[in-house]
Formats: sequence, structure tokens, C-alpha cells
Amino acid sequence: MSKESTARYLELRNRLWAATGDSCWYCGEPGREDCRTIDHVIPRGFEGSSEDETNLRPCCMRCNGAKGTRTVEDLRRYLAWLRTGRPYFTPVQLAWLNDNGWTPPAPFEFHGERLQSQKEATTGNPVVHPSTCPGGEDEGA
Repeated sequence: MSKESTARYLELRNRLWAATGDSCWYCGEPGREDCRTIDHVIPRGFEGSSEDETNLRPCCMRCNGAKGTRTVEDLRRYLAWLRTGRPYFTPVQLAWLNDNGWTPPAPFEFHGERLQSQKEATTGNPVVHPSTCPGGEDEGA
């Protein structure tokens, strides 16, 4: 990587991290300077993946390693299971549970999603970011 492209990468990384208050989009932990990475929401190699900022999130090494080539929804299911010991239910599954008299568990949100919701509530303007990947929740998977 040339010095110029390294400088552009560091500028982009720092701008993305600053947007979340220097915390990981997924877990919310503050990232040490040497552990800050950028994650592709739609993983490289998936249709629709890009280097555009709307497809990039500030991510600590631990979460980036856990996500790997998983989609965001696959990561959500995995982390929900790790943290709560319960499976993550998709909105379709939650609706079925609710319709059949079950009390669904609270939804599992990433730190960045909570920040986004707070910003939308404060400004009244939706923050638009891709939230799922091909084969994810919004595509009927």
C-alpha cells in the first residue's frame, strides 16, 4: 500500500470511528488505536459489496474477526446466542411467536443501531445505511 493510500485509509477509518464516538459499531466498546478496523456490512465477495462508506462500519478486531464473511444477520444470531444463551429470532419468527401466544425475547441490537435510532429520534430524519446482506432478513431468508 502506498503512503497516499495508507493515509486515505487512516483518514476514512478515523472518520468512521469518530461518527460512533470512537466505539465499535457492533459491540460498543471503545477501540484502541491499534485494534480499530473497518468492516464491510455486505462482505467482500457478496453481490452488492462495495468500498462505499455506506457499506463500511467502524469495527474492533474482535468483532471483525467474529463477523468474518458472515452477513450482519448471521453475526446478530451468533452474538445473541453467545450473550444470552437464546437464539435470535427473525422478525417473521417473532411475529409467528407473538401470533401463537409466546412472549418473544427483546430484539438484539448492535451499538451502532442504537446510536442511529437515537439520532433519528433527535433529528426526525432517518439515517440510511444498508442493514442486511444478500440472503439476509430483508430478502425473505
